[in-house]
Formats: sequence, C-alpha cells, structure tokens
Amino acid sequence: ELEPGWARPYNDRAILYRRVNRFDDALQAVQTAMKLEPESAEPLYNMGLIMDTLGYDDRARDLYERSLAIDPEQAPAYYNIACGYGRRGEAFFATVYLRRAFEMNPRFMSYAFVDPDLKPIRYHPDFLRLFTKTYDSNGEEQLT
Repeated sequence: ELEPGWARPYNDRAILYRRVNRFDDALQAVQTAMKLEPESAEPLYNMGLIMDTLGYDDRARDLYERSLAIDPEQAPAYYNIACGYGRRGEAFFATVYLRRAFEMNPRFMSYAFVDPDLKPIRYHPDFLRLFTKTYDSNGEEQLT
C-alpha cells in the first residue's frame, strides 16, 4: 500500500530515470508520485519534462500549465513552455513565457541565447526585444 507522504522518493526516482533515458521507469515512478500527491506541482512538472524529452510538446505544455496552476512560482515551467513554442517558431507565445521566466529568474536569460529549442526564434524581433532595455520619461527602466 502506498503512503501519501512518500511521493518525493518516487518523484526523485523519475528524475534520475529520465536522465539515464529509462523513460518507462521514469513514467511509472512519476505516475506513482502523482497518485500519492495529486495536488503537488512537482510531479506534474516532472511528467512534463518526460513528455518534452519524448517529443510530446502539447502534452508537456499541458502538464507544465497544470503545475503552474498549483504553484505559479516555477520559473523552469515558464521557460520550458517557451521552449516548446520556440521549437515551433511561435515567437510571440515563446516570448510571453520567456519574459515571465526571466522576471522570476534572470539566469534563464543566458540560457536562452544557447538553447537549441529557441534557435528558430533567436533573431525574431520579439525575442531580441526581451534583451533590450528601455526607459520611461522619468528615467526608470521599463521591461519591453
């Protein structure tokens, strides 16, 4: 019998399995974590990572969105949604999510320049605008 407080080890196991490309084991572990803690954002996010790795962009985005509905402070989820849009060349939607990820964790700005998922939009004006500082009439920096 599964104990509700034991989702963390299953979630951690899923992360490790995904890193070594044991996707069936990763899926099984994260599904167990989701059963144990259905209102937890972390297993949803990790299931999204697995789906992303397997190429199921729409399913991954849905899982990231569901995890954000529970915990809206997950900068990596916003970033990964942006990457999915970036792979499709959908610069507008990608930059909406990138902006949120950058606001929450500026470290993601440096990743965006080298991330292969964002290569299709890297020279799009909406993407470049994320890295341009503008100022209002009072000299205050504005996010564009």
